[in-house]
Amino acid sequence: MHCLLSITLSLIACLPLAAQESPTCAKPVKVWAIYDADTITGCEIQMGWGHKFEPPKGMRAADFDAFEVDERRSTVHVTEVEKVRGRQATEDFRKLLESGTLYVEEVNWSGGHDRIAAKWWILPRGGTEFIRVAYWMRDRFHIREPLEVTRAKYER
Repeated sequence: MHCLLSITLSLIACLPLAAQESPTCAKPVKVWAIYDADTITGCEIQMGWGHKFEPPKGMRAADFDAFEVDERRSTVHVTEVEKVRGRQATEDFRKLLESGTLYVEEVNWSGGHDRIAAKWWILPRGGTEFIRVAYWMRDRFHIREPLEVTRAKYER
């Protein structure tokens, strides 16, 4: 009986950890330039053992599609309202980046334009829990479509 109680308590103690989503093998990233809220144009991924990788064409968020900041994206119609929302999303993302360290986890999708694509997390300075950027953006209404639709496209 004592053994069963110990096992039950151990499982209950693990539940909050299992419920929280954290990256499994994410790499820290030094960011120096962003284009908009889902596109980083200048960064260096820390690969471990002193190795670094600088994606030549930047990196795209794989699990959300933020509002656009201009008409460059030819696959969607971008209105003036969207551009305002895109600039706000970009500014909010910039502030989030400044609050901690970006971590990325590669996905099997190019992101188009020969960019790498990754899921993004922020580990706040002094914090111990990761913030999933896709959820953070969704909660602030900074994504173009429901997260489930975007995720279905990229998690094939």
